[in-house]
Amino acid sequence: MFYSRWNKLNPNQKRLWKVGGYVLGFGTIIKFGYFYISRVMIIDSLEARDKSARKYLKESKDFARFASEDRRRRTPELTPDQREQLQNYLLLIAQKPENKDVYPHEMRDMMNKKK
Repeated sequence: MFYSRWNKLNPNQKRLWKVGGYVLGFGTIIKFGYFYISRVMIIDSLEARDKSARKYLKESKDFARFASEDRRRRTPELTPDQREQLQNYLLLIAQKPENKDVYPHEMRDMMNKKK
């Protein structure tokens, strides 16, 4: 069917169809190459960012661990009186209107401990 229609076309029409086919094929190849190269570049970039982020996260965790141990070593233990004063202070702060939505469950638990 296709071959019989192709034979009925005059040479100019055949040339136009050939040029159209070549343009379509060339465009497809260019589009495939562009998206393939873009994909490779994006994946490489994401891998580099992931590697950098993981390194930074590890450094941050190590520093947080060190800082926590250092603070714990340098600060003295709270006396029971100081602990009670700290709890009272935290309760006062939690009761402020601007802080009611921040930690609603913790505030309720502190109120229950107080009673």
